[in-house]
Amino acid sequence: MLDPSAKRTDKDVSIWTDLLCLTVNIPGALMWILNKRLKQKISMEPFLFWMLIFLNIHNIILAVGIDQAQFNTTDQGLFGFLRQENLFLCFFLQGVMTGFWGFCGYILATKYFSSLIVMNSLLLEPFIS
Repeated sequence: MLDPSAKRTDKDVSIWTDLLCLTVNIPGALMWILNKRLKQKISMEPFLFWMLIFLNIHNIILAVGIDQAQFNTTDQGLFGFLRQENLFLCFFLQGVMTGFWGFCGYILATKYFSSLIVMNSLLLEPFIS
């Protein structure tokens, strides 16, 4: 929209692309609905702990199944983050900064604001970043 080098291609967009864009929003909406129900039953700390464990297991299954990642410490392996040249980048910049401020920050914000407000704040994220 604000990119002066962007050019229109005038290609027709298929209905399958639009349907895919709509269906990827369903898991996100379910996450906020379930988050609202779960935060009334359990405290935030165990909820975040188990959610992060579930997401890590899910990502490992997808990495091995789709990307054919291996269980080694190369840059293409599952344990590549343990290499000395990758430690700072993986643990501090991606782990703490994006993990806490990106993912856990939104979940913790639901403790003080309604899920609808936090979910709508995600719509502003592309403009702020």
